[in-house]
Amino acid sequence: MIEFLNQQLVFLNKSYASSDALFDDIGGQISARGFGTGQFVEKLKEREGNFPTGLNLGNYGVAIPHTDPEYITEQFISVATLNEPVSFKSMDNIEVEVPVRLVFILGLTKADNQLMVLQTLMQVIQDEQLVKEIMQEKSIKDVLSALEKIQVEGND
Repeated sequence: MIEFLNQQLVFLNKSYASSDALFDDIGGQISARGFGTGQFVEKLKEREGNFPTGLNLGNYGVAIPHTDPEYITEQFISVATLNEPVSFKSMDNIEVEVPVRLVFILGLTKADNQLMVLQTLMQVIQDEQLVKEIMQEKSIKDVLSALEKIQVEGND
């Protein structure tokens, strides 16, 4: 998973009024930096509307939005920590709003990469201590180091 993380695409302590505002800003930066096509933001919003990605994990909420491979120009994982929760619809019930403070935007083009990354991300987001650590980090380098830990532990 760590090979797809790019420090240009880690956004810390951001604030947004809505998931659409988050997608406009972060998705726009992803496209501007050459990782997504001109339609990336629009398609990200569209897919999130049809297939919500909010996960309520008890004490915290996480979202893992993504879009189809044809809107990705270079594979990536973007990470965003949020100062205040942003509402995402729940993955298991579109009627339920999940207050999210940690977002992983996936830009993967190969099915085997998607499976591997999702398995690793599930390890990350189910580890409440690790999520707290990521949320408290003040530097991009420290966030990436925290995420590398799960990669190393997962390969033992």
